Amino acid sequence: EVNAAVANVKDMSSGATGSIRLGPEAGSVGQQNSTVAIGNWAGKEGQSLYGVSMGYFAGQLNQSSYAVAVGGACGQISQGQSAVSLGFQSGNSNQSSYAVAVGASAGQTGQGQYAVAVGNESGKESQSSYAVAVGNKAGQTLQGENAVSIGRDAGFSNQSQYAVAVGTSAGQTGQGDNSLALGREAGKNNQATDSIALGPFSGYTGQGEGCVAIGGSAAYSNQPDFSLVIGYDTSAIASKEISIGKSDYTVKIGDGNVQSVSDARDKYDI
Repeated sequence: EVNAAVANVKDMSSGATGSIRLGPEAGSVGQQNSTVAIGNWAGKEGQSLYGVSMGYFAGQLNQSSYAVAVGGACGQISQGQSAVSLGFQSGNSNQSSYAVAVGASAGQTGQGQYAVAVGNESGKESQSSYAVAVGNKAGQTLQGENAVSIGRDAGFSNQSQYAVAVGTSAGQTGQGDNSLALGREAGKNNQATDSIALGPFSGYTGQGEGCVAIGGSAAYSNQPDFSLVIGYDTSAIASKEISIGKSDYTVKIGDGNVQSVSDARDKYDI
């Protein structure tokens, strides 16, 4: 029985040294040494050294050296060197060298070098080099270089370079360069460049450039540029304004306190 199994493996040889092909058209054109192509049209044409393609249409055309494609239509067209795609249509076309796509349609089109996409449709379209998207539809469309999105729908579309979004729907749409959104739906819509939103719903929509919002629903809508807002549901009304708490809050600094702006005068130890 063992000898019969070995014979069957030999029957799958493509003629290239140490290579295996199994399935209609698998590894049929230009399969190089030490490669594996299993499934209909898997590794069909131009599979390079040490490439592995398993699943129908996996690594079908021009799979580069050391690349791995496991799943239907994953790494199908021009998968780069040492790239990995696992899951239906993951890394489907033009997955760059050293990129990783795990999950259905993860890194599906134009995934950049060293990019990582883990989760259904994460980094699906045009994920840039060195970007990281983890979670269902995280960084789905046009994630910028070195951007990070973690959580369902985090950095969903047009997340700019070096931006970070962590939490469900954080930085979901149009997050600007170098911005940070941490918490559920923090910085959700159009968070501008160099801004920070910490807490659920903080900087929720239209947070301006160079802003900081800390606390649940802090600066919820249209925070003015370069303003600082701290406290639940607190807001600012002018650029370069510092707003801490609401009108009925007492803010303590050191051993004294600063009262709310009831009569436009700051008070200390009164």
